[in-house]
Formats: sequence, structure tokens, C-alpha cells
Amino acid sequence: MSITFRQLEIFVSAAADCNFRRTADRLGVSQPSISNQIRALEGHLGHSLFERRRGSPPVLSEQGQVFLEKAKELVLGRQEMAQQSQLTRGPRAIRLAVTAGPLMLDAYIRPKLPAFCEAYPNIVLDFVPLHPTRGAVPMVLGGEVDLAVFTGDFVNDERLEAEVINTVGVSIYASPALARRAARQGAKIAELPWIMPPDEFKPTRFMWRMLKDEGIEPSNIIARSQFPDVIANMCLEGRGVAVLFDHFAASGLADGRIVKIGPPLPSTSRILLIGPRAQRPAAQPAVDLFRQATRTLATR
Repeated sequence: MSITFRQLEIFVSAAADCNFRRTADRLGVSQPSISNQIRALEGHLGHSLFERRRGSPPVLSEQGQVFLEKAKELVLGRQEMAQQSQLTRGPRAIRLAVTAGPLMLDAYIRPKLPAFCEAYPNIVLDFVPLHPTRGAVPMVLGGEVDLAVFTGDFVNDERLEAEVINTVGVSIYASPALARRAARQGAKIAELPWIMPPDEFKPTRFMWRMLKDEGIEPSNIIARSQFPDVIANMCLEGRGVAVLFDHFAASGLADGRIVKIGPPLPSTSRILLIGPRAQRPAAQPAVDLFRQATRTLATR
């Protein structure tokens, strides 16, 4: 079996780290894969490249130090050839499957797409509907999408790269008439007419938890919709009480069509999930698009 450039690249990286676990983390592969590739290279050369002692990190052997210089030359030469070929052929097109909620997509991401598509013709974004019941995390973990933005709890999973884009205010809103009803002696906010998303939706479970923590469990749900703008419009029309993002309710609050009622709710987070394919340098402009578009959302 001949030596592969991948083995050379791994060896050069491992020689710089002298820590196979660190090399594996940096290259995005498993530690056994690093060890196997180096052992295969040693088998082809007929001598050890590292001196391995139990309890101590591997260090380059004398043969390893000599071979490292040759390996660096080969790896560097291949990189230069690849760069020259890239300049000749132009950037290679990449496709990324991405997802976001309908509100974020329509109000913040889509308006930036014309400029993005013109600036990065080599990046093709395939928009996939955000699954309402499973949410974004399983979609990224399952490889259905490469990039996702959603509102909710932070994701602490070693398999994913996640970051908080911003903090978003959330409040209970109602028309002035419903607010006056809520202010009457003995009245309970939970008994007012409420507009909610469907029970099986992931955002609904998140919303119920916030309300329950404040001692509110709506008992008079008059309508449900999976679309945030429909819920907001029904609230603005005075049909019922709703939990809305503060930035989305700002215009109705300013002109007096709705007011905040009840206890303040805790702010929530806008989360960006970056799958393995979107972690490549070539995909960075798409990550920046999602990051910058959703960062414009007002904070509480």
C-alpha cells in the first residue's frame, strides 16, 4: 500500500502537537483514526516515527525528525498545487442545507439574500422548513441541515458547534380592552382568551414552561396557529392574549393597539447551530449571513 497525502498531513499535524487527542480534535476525526494512519505510515516506511511511552505523550524518533522535513515539503507542495488549481478553475461550488423559523426567515434572512447570492455565487443555500415538533437540534445532528437558527435554550452538545447570537425579550401582550379586564379585582390572566401555537410544537412547550414558572396556566385557549405572525395579528386585533417577542410587538405597542400585561417573562436566546459541513472555511460566508441577519434583532 502506498503512502497517502492524508497520512502525511496527519503526521505533520501530530508532529506539531505531540498529542494525538489534540490532533484528532483539531482535524475533526477520532483519536484511533490518527493512531491508525500513523501506524500505517510507519508500516510502509519500516520504522517508528514516534517514541511511545506509557503515561507520557509521544515524541518524534530520530527517523521521525528526518522524515518530518520531507513530509512538510510534500504537504506544502500539494497545498500550493491545490491553490494554483483553485485560481485556475475558480471557487468550487458548495451546497448547504439551512433552516430557520418563518418569522426570522422572512423578516431578517431573506432580505439579505440578494446581496449574498451576488457576492458568493459558489455557495448554494437550500432552505429546509424548520420541523415544528422536533426542532433544530435533531435536524442538525441527523445531517438534515448544516446550519440552523432558532429561539430557545442553549444547546450543550459536544457534537455540535453552538453560539448565542443575541438575547430576545419576550412578554405577554393584550389589547387595552383585555388589559382592563385583567386589571379588575379578582380577575386572572390565565382565564382571559389566549392564542397559542399547537401543543405538539416545540416552541409551545418552551412557552408553557415560561408561563408556568410565573404561575400562569392558560385555561381559555380560543385559537391556535403555527405561524407567529398570525398569532401576533390576532392579538393586535384584540381577539386574545399572546406571548410575543418584544421586537415583533414593538409597532403595536408604540401605537397603543396592544400593551404588556402580567409579570415580566425571562428573556430567551437566539441560537445558531453549525453542523460539520458548515464548519468548513468555504462555508464561513453562509454562517456570517445567519449570524449578522439575526443579530439585528432588538434586545430587551
